[in-house]
Amino acid sequence: MRYIVQLSIVVLFFGCNNDRRTAEKPAGSEQISGLKAKLPDSLQSLDNLSVYSFSDQSYDTVVFQRKQVFESNEKVFFEGYTGDIAIDDQDNVYIAVSKPGTVGIYVFSPDGDFITKFLREGRGPKEFITISDILINNGYLYILGPKLQKIGKFTLDTYSLEYEIIVRTDSLTDELSALSANNLLTTNKGRLIVRFDGSSPFNPNMIPSNYYYKIIKKGMLREKPVLSEPKTSFYKPENRMTSKGTVRLPRSMPFSRSTIVTAGDSLLFTARTGRFLIKVYDKNGNYRRAFYYSYEKSSLLLSETELGKAKRQLVEEHPGKVPDTWPVIHNMVADDEGRFWVQTITDSESSYQGWVLGKQGRLRARFEWPGHRAERSAERPPLFKIKNGYLYTRERDIPQGIDRIVKHKIKFKESGLH
Repeated sequence: MRYIVQLSIVVLFFGCNNDRRTAEKPAGSEQISGLKAKLPDSLQSLDNLSVYSFSDQSYDTVVFQRKQVFESNEKVFFEGYTGDIAIDDQDNVYIAVSKPGTVGIYVFSPDGDFITKFLREGRGPKEFITISDILINNGYLYILGPKLQKIGKFTLDTYSLEYEIIVRTDSLTDELSALSANNLLTTNKGRLIVRFDGSSPFNPNMIPSNYYYKIIKKGMLREKPVLSEPKTSFYKPENRMTSKGTVRLPRSMPFSRSTIVTAGDSLLFTARTGRFLIKVYDKNGNYRRAFYYSYEKSSLLLSETELGKAKRQLVEEHPGKVPDTWPVIHNMVADDEGRFWVQTITDSESSYQGWVLGKQGRLRARFEWPGHRAERSAERPPLFKIKNGYLYTRERDIPQGIDRIVKHKIKFKESGLH
């Protein structure tokens, strides 16, 4: 069963509960100098690396107050499932909703009042077949439709179409020209950046990296990628067909390693989930700095991990590929104030440990976030967007008819804890 986030006016104090502390595993007894001496060999030569310890920094605790829900109601019905969201400077909420044959952008006021719906299914102007990402930049809403490889730019006042471009791969090598754009990023007041993934359902590691390219004009891409990051690790079936003639697909696992990329403040940030290391790049992909926290990973006991039949069979076919530990990072996003919100995996089966870090990586606050690590998707981190002091997340339980976006007020409460 999917976990449904139920946050109300409850203070999520982390550090006041001794039972919870046993589930946290950040290394903390070492001094910073000692941590530098104990860096993994692969990090010893990394330039501009800041090394921190969780234990020697004071921190606040985060209070989440459930404020508003955006969902189907007596005035509007979502014709499909909620996808990506965007929030403008007035806190209006834009929700991409789609299902086969239907797409739409639903707009709500900050108080949850339905304003309008625009966009339609099709291949013509102002039409999309699928929507993977939406974002707001410089007062415009951008929509990426991966099926048509199309990006649309819309005004926020009248929701009218400014222009559409087809993402072109003419400048890419033959090997990469078959890639598809499926993710949209932008650095603040910067150009659009699209992520290309060369996977297919039958060969997800066909090209081992995801590539991030700037769009320069008329859908053309800059010749060299801004970033190139390892893709999620998959488990491939030894036999593609079952004895009943059905197709077996490669799958990622809840414990698969992946790379998370987020953007903000004219910078790009990457984190390989196997360790607590965040690298910072400028908008052109030039490495600037990094920060690192030593973190003891939670042991992976496959016998105690809930996996479906198909995934369990794939794991049994590749026993040597199963790691001994869970990844460190579950999710990471940058907010509109330059802070990092990182969720890490602990021994807990029902929650993640949350960390709020400043621009240079220092600890600012901690929180706990509900979720089952055995149900996590390494390929698709959960929706977790922060703007203007609010956190926006998704609650979904399709069998129960629940599919909604929830807005939480964020408050920092001084705790003085270490």
